[in-house]
Amino acid sequence: MVDFALTDTQRELRRVAHEFARNEIRPIASELDRQADPRQSFASDLYPRANALGFNLALIPEAYGGAGLSDLDFAIILEEVAWGDVGVALTYVGHWLALSPLIRGGSDDQRRRWLPQIAASPDRSFLAAICATEHGVAGDLTPREYLGSSTRDVGLEAQDFFTNYTLPRAEQREMTTQAIRDGDEYVINGTKRFITNGPVAGMYLCIATVDPSKPDALATAAFLVPAGAPGLSVGTIENKMGHRLSITSEIIFENVRVPAEDMLPGGAAALRYGLECSNTTVGALSVGLARAAYDEAMAYAKVRYKGGNRIIFHQAVGMMLADMAIAVKTARLLVHQSAWHNDHCAEPNTIAAMAKVYASDVAVKVTHDALQIFGGYGYMRDLPLEKWTRDARVTPIYDFTNEMLRANFILPALALGAGI
Repeated sequence: MVDFALTDTQRELRRVAHEFARNEIRPIASELDRQADPRQSFASDLYPRANALGFNLALIPEAYGGAGLSDLDFAIILEEVAWGDVGVALTYVGHWLALSPLIRGGSDDQRRRWLPQIAASPDRSFLAAICATEHGVAGDLTPREYLGSSTRDVGLEAQDFFTNYTLPRAEQREMTTQAIRDGDEYVINGTKRFITNGPVAGMYLCIATVDPSKPDALATAAFLVPAGAPGLSVGTIENKMGHRLSITSEIIFENVRVPAEDMLPGGAAALRYGLECSNTTVGALSVGLARAAYDEAMAYAKVRYKGGNRIIFHQAVGMMLADMAIAVKTARLLVHQSAWHNDHCAEPNTIAAMAKVYASDVAVKVTHDALQIFGGYGYMRDLPLEKWTRDARVTPIYDFTNEMLRANFILPALALGAGI
């Protein structure tokens, strides 16, 4: 029998997380968001207090010093943290995206060597980062160099539109970061971009190709790299439109040597766990952000008087609020089902991609509608809707764009009989 009721433990987790979000995150979020220097927007003093509640140990098994919570438990916590500020929630999404492949796909030896040090961090500040994203190319330039260039001629000819085609994924070689075997070590070279927690991480999960002659799908591997490893450095700190309480940077690998024993087993298959964790947790933070905007719009509609009545009694506004509530509730149910699947099922979690796509689209729509209910006041920076609208806009983009998830994960699974 299906049971949607939360356990007493889950309700307590939700209460603790909500109180922390209300008392510790909300009071500082707006001020930090407005800092011009992205380094000053990162709430470095907040994380030891949050981690004292176990937020960075939640999914680590108790045998390794963690809290041993389920994915569903953490989805509940993460929604509340995102209600406080979605950038703080993203910090933990990046943390668990890096650790999930180790927890679920690493060897016993790797888990014994890496996981206890997180719990043993003396100042409770340990965060992890996954180094996966690369810049791609725009001609022979990185996108940042391209945007800064006065040259816009990319050399296209008319016939290019008839003769070019997209390579199938099984033939693509786009991974530029390489890990080349040298005796009992791998030597990693490359630059990773848009790395959540990049400048503050204590451990990096680096994704690289171990054989540039093979397609990425056949030669991608994941490596555990400690902060401070010789040759590892932080590059550009990204100055983001939203999610400013999360810190994002380039991570540069220059002849970084990693013992072969720190390569995760299973190759690209091990990364599936990180992807499923990421999609579920991004869905959860999207729900928290959407709920924050809905809560604010509902409160405002009850007191704003216009056109002869409080605006909640204007049918257009009332229907908009009802639709927002339906969307948030539906997104939460899909996220919880995805988390439940992660906890109980061994087969790949197609629902995770659905949860991320739907919940992030809901975050964009609900924050947009909430701003509309506030009218001109919603556009002003002394109210939170302007910030939340910026925060929401990236959720359909990061950790695989929603278009990629629809085309490369959801549609193939449905076509092959996954069903709904």
